[in-house]
Amino acid sequence: MIYKKQEIVDIAIKTMKDIGWGYNSNLEIEPIFKSIDEQLENLKKIEEAGFLPKEIKYEQAVKNIKPYWIVGFDFEEESQIENNHIFLEISDLNGEPFFIKHKQSGMKIQKNNEGKYFTILE
Repeated sequence: MIYKKQEIVDIAIKTMKDIGWGYNSNLEIEPIFKSIDEQLENLKKIEEAGFLPKEIKYEQAVKNIKPYWIVGFDFEEESQIENNHIFLEISDLNGEPFFIKHKQSGMKIQKNNEGKYFTILE
């Protein structure tokens, strides 16, 4: 693990501010680290259960595994949307957010020349 939890929280808050997605800021932000070992273990279980899509080879999937953080947010209180959570993924290798999703959409995240994050539909 390269980044500390507080560093990830700071990156997550900046990202959410930059992209303009509101969230319930009254709740504590608790990032979760996903290690390579944990991901390999989960991939092995998926393969053994026969749930790995045929077009994806196990060896190919292993090569794409990188350590990352997941930061969960609830939508703003005033939105009154039940069970609607936002999940932001941040690389542990470079501290850059790369994907954000909720139950209706998933988007890639990139950074412009001024260092501000923005979303791109996948």
